[in-house]
Amino acid sequence: MASALVVGGPQRPAGNREPPQALEELNATRAAVSLPLEIIVLIFSNLLSISPPRRLDARVELGWIGVTHVCHRWRQAAISAAILWTRISDLGPEWTRVSLQRAGSAPLRLDRYEAGSNTSPAVEDIACRLGQMRILPILGSHEILRPLLDRLHGPAPRLEYLDVEIRDEGQAQDHPISEVHGVLLNGGGGPLHHLKLTNVFFQWNSFNFSGLVRLSLSYKEHTLYTNMEETRLPSLLSVLATIRDTPNLEHLHLANAVHAFNSEEFRHSLTPVSLPNLKRLIIEQNKAVCAALIRNVVLKLKANVSICCIESTIPAWETDADIRVLLSFLASHVLPVGPDECNYDCDFDCNGDHCLDLCYQFNILPEPYGDIEIYTRTHGAEREAGYLSMRGVIANDLLAPIKTMFSTLPRERLTIVEMRNEAEMSADVWTEIFLTTGLHWPNVHGVLLEPDGNCSFLVALLGLNADAIPSLKEVVLDAEPGLPLELLDEVESRIVHARERGVPLERITLRTAPESEGVEQWKDMLAAVVPMFRYDAETGPGDGFYAWHIGGIFYVDEDEDDDSEGEEEGEEDEGEDEEDENENA
Repeated sequence: MASALVVGGPQRPAGNREPPQALEELNATRAAVSLPLEIIVLIFSNLLSISPPRRLDARVELGWIGVTHVCHRWRQAAISAAILWTRISDLGPEWTRVSLQRAGSAPLRLDRYEAGSNTSPAVEDIACRLGQMRILPILGSHEILRPLLDRLHGPAPRLEYLDVEIRDEGQAQDHPISEVHGVLLNGGGGPLHHLKLTNVFFQWNSFNFSGLVRLSLSYKEHTLYTNMEETRLPSLLSVLATIRDTPNLEHLHLANAVHAFNSEEFRHSLTPVSLPNLKRLIIEQNKAVCAALIRNVVLKLKANVSICCIESTIPAWETDADIRVLLSFLASHVLPVGPDECNYDCDFDCNGDHCLDLCYQFNILPEPYGDIEIYTRTHGAEREAGYLSMRGVIANDLLAPIKTMFSTLPRERLTIVEMRNEAEMSADVWTEIFLTTGLHWPNVHGVLLEPDGNCSFLVALLGLNADAIPSLKEVVLDAEPGLPLELLDEVESRIVHARERGVPLERITLRTAPESEGVEQWKDMLAAVVPMFRYDAETGPGDGFYAWHIGGIFYVDEDEDDDSEGEEEGEEDEGEDEEDENENA
């Protein structure tokens, strides 16, 4: 039976063969065969979603279509139900022709389709059926997709989902421009709710798709264009006008989609555009455009925001207004969570109001990247609120960018700091940053370091006065591939002296593999200097501060009094309860 589900090459599917009368009478007595046709089609529809046909090299696995080989009634039910043949994928010329024929005039759904010179259906056939398309995601080169581009000005009354991606073909001087000649989709209207265009230019002044829920427009970095293609992109005012007329947007992605006809327009606050339904905003362009868009839109705090700035020059961090706008937005765009959602280890008394828990994660990448990434999260570092990436914005001197970032932190809200010190800044540099910015983190109760092979951030942080970090109770060291033994004495001294000065540090977690360098010595030292030590060999980089609740082994100082031991045992019980909840989820 398995071989009957696979056909090879351009072989035509088996033709209609009338079954003998005796066989029809026998089948009529079988419940599965004699079901009403509507029920059979519903069952086949479910089977289609579970087991669609697919092409494997020169073969076609028919998947659900195999039911048409079972009996005549099933075959006739399947062939006569156009809805079962509307999902079109590359099954080769013959099966594609059969599917389109059996679909008739029903709305078509094209699976994610990478078009080529030998794929089927041909782009010409897809373009001719644009008015019949319901879902159309397609990618390919300019030449391959040209027949579709030439028809995208026509009406598409059934189209709900359009995704056209033109592959980047380099920087050749004669690189063709992928452009819709005429008004996109005849001026809008219809049921279109998802529009994604990549490297496709169109007339912005006729954009009229008020029912859009998702809009994604992506283009190359403007410096890569050689034929002034970027001048075909809209101004900031045009983009704002477009999204103002699209009130139902839930997802908006703009990548290099704005042209700076006049850079001064970015510096002024225009009439803000309210996006009350937006859940996800992604902006990728230079910092001036990113800041201008952020300055001129009004978002609900529930929206997740990602901003990626790509610069060709190093900005003046301490005086750059655009950077200040972006950092200030990141600090203010934080969704409070209710006390029932609060992580149990938050250390805050919510008093029936919103929880204050807020995590900042810093990723500092050295040259040749010169990137800085900042994540903000709430709800025990589980809910991402915002993301800001500044690419190519730092050189050898890291002081200015980090000072600027630290000076804009929401100190009263900040509770967790996660630092990826891949630039390997020294403890002296960190100390200078802390002192010049007047570091004061009154509510920070946890710090995660990954990777920080020299423990420089921790050494500098624990060298501060207790009033700078009065709530710091826990440190997590993600030490892959290990920590050098020559740092053992210095780190031990810093921890001991910090506790003596009043820093309430009582818990340290070490995350590293058992075979890492000096792991046993580090475990022994850390277990000796704090009341509660946890060794975790399972959790790795990228799992965040709170991942230690999932597993690990606690080492409790045996010299603590009975009351302290009781509290610690209670905390362990809570951790086990959290594990149970996670497993149930």
